[in-house]
Amino acid sequence: MRPYPDPPHGKRLRSAARRLEGCVRLVKPAHNPAVSSLPGALEARGLELVGHTDLSGKGDGMQIMRNGDFLYVGHMGDFGVGTSVVDVSDPAHPRVVRQISVPKGTHSHKVQLANGLLVVNYEQYPYRIGVPERTGLGVYDVTREPGDPQLLAFMPIRGLGVHRMWFAGDGSRGDRYLYASARLDGYRNRVLITVDMGEAARPAISSTWWWPGQRHGDPESLPEDNDIGAHHVIRQGERAYGGYFDKGVVVYAVRDRGSLELISSLAWPEGGHSHTHTALPLGERKLLVVTDEAIEPNCEGAPKNVHVVDVSDERHPREISRFPVPDGDYCARGLRFGPHNLHENRPGTFQSDRIVYVTYFNAGLRVYDTSDPLQVREIACYVPEAPPGQPAIQFNRGDARRSRARTLPRGRAPLRHTAPGNAGDPVARAGRGEGLLARLGAHLPAGSSRALAEGALPRVRLEDDRVRVLRLAALPPWEGPGSHRG
Repeated sequence: MRPYPDPPHGKRLRSAARRLEGCVRLVKPAHNPAVSSLPGALEARGLELVGHTDLSGKGDGMQIMRNGDFLYVGHMGDFGVGTSVVDVSDPAHPRVVRQISVPKGTHSHKVQLANGLLVVNYEQYPYRIGVPERTGLGVYDVTREPGDPQLLAFMPIRGLGVHRMWFAGDGSRGDRYLYASARLDGYRNRVLITVDMGEAARPAISSTWWWPGQRHGDPESLPEDNDIGAHHVIRQGERAYGGYFDKGVVVYAVRDRGSLELISSLAWPEGGHSHTHTALPLGERKLLVVTDEAIEPNCEGAPKNVHVVDVSDERHPREISRFPVPDGDYCARGLRFGPHNLHENRPGTFQSDRIVYVTYFNAGLRVYDTSDPLQVREIACYVPEAPPGQPAIQFNRGDARRSRARTLPRGRAPLRHTAPGNAGDPVARAGRGEGLLARLGAHLPAGSSRALAEGALPRVRLEDDRVRVLRLAALPPWEGPGSHRG
């Protein structure tokens, strides 16, 4: 880990925030009609659609965070919107209440929520085209008016911008630090930065980590056709786990001031551009679930899988199995087919060390039981119809929560699910081209927690039409104990 020179702070930061206010403005939603009919599903097992929003006709929805009755939705950037604020107090009728634009030549497709702060990214968009007006991080205060975020700070970076972030904000574990991948001047592809959020109005990069050979002038050299670059990490205590595209999964120790120190890495035997994306620790099981991002359309390129990796010996991680691949004609449906994002068990959301939610582009949302890590089983799925003019859905992001959840398949969809083992938990997910709100129902597993058995379910809000969607799906019961927290 190397220190990042000359981090922005003080007067320079406040000046940058004022400049950002000039180019980030409120976008009045063009239309926000009540939805009279819900999109259909090509496949549905254990999921039920309950509501829909097209994000005021700006349906390029990406990452989602929930704050009480509001969702913050990052946009891919195709319509000039950076972040939508959606009122989901009635999950059957989500309503856009505010849309925030982005500086010219950028998008703001990622959001993080912690410590009363909404953090958004600013990155060059379209990728590798043009010169972005501003790049970095925007920090908004959402403590007083969650439906009306107020710009608190802007942290500029020298380069093409910030891509993906992790900010849990759990002070008891020292997580005052935000971790992000960024394209910085002087480096090839994305590297990892650690941002000190201890003073929310003065965020500052405290350290940078890159693969040897990524920095211009490094003595190490990388192949010309390589795609080695960071995606993001998930921090768990004094460890962080991430995907590093062509280098596979990486394991880091968290050191002083949140800096990262490489312990080990593991690439897949097939080689090629694996585009390894997310590494999710499964509680205290010493297992990671790792996704490769399917970037090429129509099943082209290197294989993209969901891997189970044993890190009980963290200096020698080993792959022990792979998730089953959805069975169907997905390669012929068009656009991307394959894994992408996982529900990341963030603080305050549904957490499980057994159940894993995977977005699978044109194969929708898939839900898996990892009780036996050598024989992972799919237990539910939901594949929405494609929007008009698009050959297939591109399901992209999700977020699972207790009592009310939202899911948006990549494009324009909010979804909602009740997670297995917590028959009243929902998810939110974003997908390009749809806007769904669905619920997943499943039998409570044997060995689920006493809190569930003794009445967690009555805490689920059942007013209005919500009571009609809390039906348990006819899925096979789980085997073995599980750890689940709502």
